[in-house]
Amino acid sequence: MKYVIIVMSSPYGGEKSRSAFLFSNNLLSLGHTIDIVFFYSHGVLNANSMIYVANDDCNILHEWEKLHQNFQVPLHICINSSLKRGLINHKQSVMLEYKRSHISSCFILSGFMELFHAIQKTDRVIQF
Repeated sequence: MKYVIIVMSSPYGGEKSRSAFLFSNNLLSLGHTIDIVFFYSHGVLNANSMIYVANDDCNILHEWEKLHQNFQVPLHICINSSLKRGLINHKQSVMLEYKRSHISSCFILSGFMELFHAIQKTDRVIQF
């Protein structure tokens, strides 16, 4: 089956982001496909490369990056939600004359059109 995963929760505000990752990882290991993982609202904070995580805590950003690298799952973050939360990628940092970007390079800034196109082609949409 083909899935679209929507993550709306912050990485450390509860267990929903971790649950989304574990669910996605299990789907892929069972042979299903994920067309897109779309991070929206507070979920865009999962892409923030500036969050410090203690050694004994799960680094959810690294988990999403590994999922992307191992299974080539597209990780999209809502551009509007990310700008509202001060997250910019390298291209935006150059354009806005900021010294650095905050978004991991595994994530793609996108809008709702990418999400809607993926939803039209999928079997299931799961939101966390």
